[in-house]
Amino acid sequence: MDSLFRRALVGVLILGGLYWILDAVYLFTSLRAGEVNLPGEAGPSLLGTLVTEVPRHVLMGRLTFLAVMVTGTVLVVAYLRRLNRRETILLTQLESAGVLFSRHRLDGEFLYASSGFRDLFQVDPGALTGQRQITGWQVCNRPDLAEALVRVGGSDLPVTVTTHLRSGEGREIRLESVGRRVDAAPGGGEAEIVVVSRDVTSRHRTEAALALSEQRLRLITDNMQEILWLREGGNLRYINSAFERIFGVTHDAVAGDGLRSWLPWIHAEDRDRLRLAIDQAVDHHEPLDEEFRIVRQDGQVRWLHARTVHVETGPQGLPVAVGVAADITGRRRAEEVVRATAERYRALYEAAHVGITITDLGGALLYANPAAAEVYGASSVTDLVAR
Repeated sequence: MDSLFRRALVGVLILGGLYWILDAVYLFTSLRAGEVNLPGEAGPSLLGTLVTEVPRHVLMGRLTFLAVMVTGTVLVVAYLRRLNRRETILLTQLESAGVLFSRHRLDGEFLYASSGFRDLFQVDPGALTGQRQITGWQVCNRPDLAEALVRVGGSDLPVTVTTHLRSGEGREIRLESVGRRVDAAPGGGEAEIVVVSRDVTSRHRTEAALALSEQRLRLITDNMQEILWLREGGNLRYINSAFERIFGVTHDAVAGDGLRSWLPWIHAEDRDRLRLAIDQAVDHHEPLDEEFRIVRQDGQVRWLHARTVHVETGPQGLPVAVGVAADITGRRRAEEVVRATAERYRALYEAAHVGITITDLGGALLYANPAAAEVYGASSVTDLVAR
């Protein structure tokens, strides 16, 4: 017989006994006052009324009362046992999912700890009762935990806190806990804190590794000479600091949709061409490869070579594009210098009065000036080269 049924049975016996005694007292006082006459009895005593008169005259009523009490108690016990069974099943399911359940006083002292504490911390859950921390484990962020206790003790709202614990052997565990204050019942008792916790150590390690990886990646991208950006759909998700250095404006100036937000700085002669190329790349998810000029606010003109490629589809079905733009102003200026130099030398060769030819190692003619064509009796340079 479990404790719940024993408590209910004791309650029935106590209530039945009290009712029996009170009714006997009522019957005794009624007999003394002459309100009730019992044949053949001169004057019953209280003990006689309790032992003889109650069973003789009102036995059926008492039995009926006891039957109702027992029936009601059985129904209540069955309902309570069903609730208890549901609670047990729920706790078992939570623990199987890695969830820990505990109850605490307002100062953090354990009142109850589920069996999951044994598996995670290798401690006896029953031994935690009356303690304020888990045996053999040190709380590394005690100020955060103390602040959470104050918050949950002074509010009816749930409070979430992540506790960092370290064992004597150096093992570390992080618990994400949600606690809520439960006020005492009107009949007595004290308020307590009900806490549901989950081991998030693996998640924390993953997040820490991702944060470190992101930090390293940001360190690389922020020190790149090229502009690097990430666009999802029509929103610019990321652009590195090279943009500010090349354009001379802050990131806030291009909070829009990637290259389209660059159009105000594009050279007037290149703007329409670049706008068409951007629309084609965005609307049809095609790569972009364009060279164009920008005009900075200080009047400087720079050449950029931009390339974009669509790498994947985002969580909302929007295309994700990565773009790189390199400042090729130096290269373009060098090309212009080389081109101008070549034109000057070509003009000198064309005006020279002596024949000048250029051949490869096999003797094939690659270039000749007009004087060379005249020397070799050709009607033109083209005729001489074609021989």
